[in-house]
Amino acid sequence: MIESLSNNSLLQLALKSDPLSQGVLFFLVFLSIVSWGLILSKAFSLRKASQLAAAFSASLERPLTLYGLQKQVESAAQNPLRQLSSEALLLKKSEEPNHPELAIKAPVASKIGHNQFLERLERGIEAKIISEERRLNAGLSVLATLSSASPFIGLFGTVLGVIAALSSLGQAGGNHLSAIGPGIAGALVATAMGLLVAIPALIAYNLLRASSNTLAEEMRRWGLELMNLFDRSR
Repeated sequence: MIESLSNNSLLQLALKSDPLSQGVLFFLVFLSIVSWGLILSKAFSLRKASQLAAAFSASLERPLTLYGLQKQVESAAQNPLRQLSSEALLLKKSEEPNHPELAIKAPVASKIGHNQFLERLERGIEAKIISEERRLNAGLSVLATLSSASPFIGLFGTVLGVIAALSSLGQAGGNHLSAIGPGIAGALVATAMGLLVAIPALIAYNLLRASSNTLAEEMRRWGLELMNLFDRSR
């Protein structure tokens, strides 16, 4: 039996399993394709966002001024830090309705007072950070689900295959493992495939979530820097 199995590839073993197990196996192959597509897409988008955010921060002149910030926002590529900066500048502009252009050196409108403006700015920045975090984390829940569910899906396919193999043995009236060995081995391929889907998905989820959290922390740090800048620029 062992010699026979050693001469079979995983594909050949899978083809020897029952149709239900094969259906589960093909479903796991589909999930693997979805998982890897999502992993590569999220890894690329998070890496690009991190690089653009770092470039945006490094390109700003220090000490930071409203004029320098606005100039960089106008020329920089889209990135999370630029989004926060744009949100803050637009909020300040909305507090100066009598000016057709952004008055980067003018005081905050006296109707609400400087402290009220800072409170609104803080809420606006936090809302923008939450929105950006939701966008950055989009799809990660799918990876978490795949890492949890795939082994059980594979096990389900294996159980179906073993049941079918034992049933065929009973119908044939045999009692030798060599008669059902290939069928059981083919059924076990589903469990292996489930693990092959789950392990990369789990590792990728943890790495991508860590990258997303790092970028979120950078956005919050930048939000505090924006608050300090607008506090000084009244």
